[in-house]
Amino acid sequence: MRIYIDTKEIAHALKSINWPSKPNEIILENALLVANNQGIQLFRTNLDLYVTINIQGKVQEAGLCLIPIKKALAILKNCKGEILLKFDGECLRIGDYSLDTMPAEEYPLQPSDDDWKAIGTIQGHVLAYAIKTTAPWKDNSGNPALDHFCLKNGQLVTSEGHTLCLVETGLQHEQQLTLNGSLSLLEKVDLEGKIHVAKTEEYLALKGDNFEALVRLMDRQYPNYEAIFPTKGYPLKINAEALRNGLKEAIAYVRAITKRKKEIPIHLQWLEDRMEIRGVYGEDKKKEFRRTIAEHQMQFAVSIVLNAVWFLTAIKNLRGELTIWHPGEKTGILVTDGKTFKYLQMPMAPGDDSAIEYYLLPEDSPLQEIPYAPDLSAIPKSLKKAKRKGIKRKAAKPSMAQEKALAELKARADFWEAEALKKEVYIRNLEAELEKLQESHRALLQFQALRPNGKGRYAVIDGHQYLFSQGKILDEDGSEVGHYDRKGNGEIKGQSFKIQREYVIALN
Repeated sequence: MRIYIDTKEIAHALKSINWPSKPNEIILENALLVANNQGIQLFRTNLDLYVTINIQGKVQEAGLCLIPIKKALAILKNCKGEILLKFDGECLRIGDYSLDTMPAEEYPLQPSDDDWKAIGTIQGHVLAYAIKTTAPWKDNSGNPALDHFCLKNGQLVTSEGHTLCLVETGLQHEQQLTLNGSLSLLEKVDLEGKIHVAKTEEYLALKGDNFEALVRLMDRQYPNYEAIFPTKGYPLKINAEALRNGLKEAIAYVRAITKRKKEIPIHLQWLEDRMEIRGVYGEDKKKEFRRTIAEHQMQFAVSIVLNAVWFLTAIKNLRGELTIWHPGEKTGILVTDGKTFKYLQMPMAPGDDSAIEYYLLPEDSPLQEIPYAPDLSAIPKSLKKAKRKGIKRKAAKPSMAQEKALAELKARADFWEAEALKKEVYIRNLEAELEKLQESHRALLQFQALRPNGKGRYAVIDGHQYLFSQGKILDEDGSEVGHYDRKGNGEIKGQSFKIQREYVIALN
């Protein structure tokens, strides 16, 4: 095989399929490069997802070979412009570098099936948004069906047990399809233009202009997720950016003073004149986090206790105004933008934080019907892809008050992130010191075990420890390496010495 290809082109394609593989599947860490009279294709699989990407280049000699993805990406960082990829049957040459590869014949190929049934088309940026927004709950470990994706009535749904997320895709297919969690790996692939969707009994096929993907279908019935979403609630308005920045600051604060990583309870409180985030942490429950993230007017106070980590993961890709619908029950809260996104999270128990008063939604609160009108035009196109095509887009300029508030929140978040980093460095230093002490203790115990008569001496000579017993000198393995006299003079490995420092040890 002999081809010429642009460095950025091949590097971008490799990055889009650079996902982690299992330790016992070494061959799947590679991608299969195929060059023939039809062009150049890059193929990778994890046996649940099969992805083929078309690459622009010049084919001088057809062939195929495996590319170690991580090693190739490291090499391509040092390459520029058009480079030569050459495979002679043993080594793959990338520019001026050579790589050993595994036999391409052993790589699993894409399953072939002629019984494909077309089920519709979908816009690439809409599918990319749906995958990116639901991907935080991806899982490919073969756990219950809620860890996989469900595609039904144009909605992509996923859950991990504590949360339920739904995003519109525009694919009108009434039959419920349960997809393997590997669908989330397509997040890095360029999903652009019109994508044709088809299925067989085992796979869902997605085919665009420059890529093709097969996703394994799971033989499992997804639970009735539509019945879980509340239909009525009390609306609590909040700006997504302000809420996201407040959650980041709270998480950074808690991680700086505690060992919490994944479960960080916070109180979202709507008071009469403001909305704030509060929490009480630390072993003595005396360290409080409290930040006002919005000002407004309400007739009564209400609190929601949530896991800040889960909640931040869910809203990280949302913009503009969100509505948090409180159903007045302990069935979880619904977050929606009213057009493309629904997110359900179960609340956490308020706990015994006596410093924080928990405000329940009044029983006589008028609950409203939760409006939801799918509008795919509200789904933004990727700014990253627009830049690659040379398109420039102007972002809305925030007001001075918003800039000041966001700058203050960012400064606070940066501060607590720095504090958390200092704490981690301090802990690593303590662990290193503890390891040294444990090593010294192990060496001492080993020397104690070598003493033949229950009594003995050991000395530190030129940084090494030796055991002295009955005129003999033993090393750590118990081998005799020299001798000594009562004055401390002796010989070790043919060299004379004088004991510099000694310790007397006796067992009870």
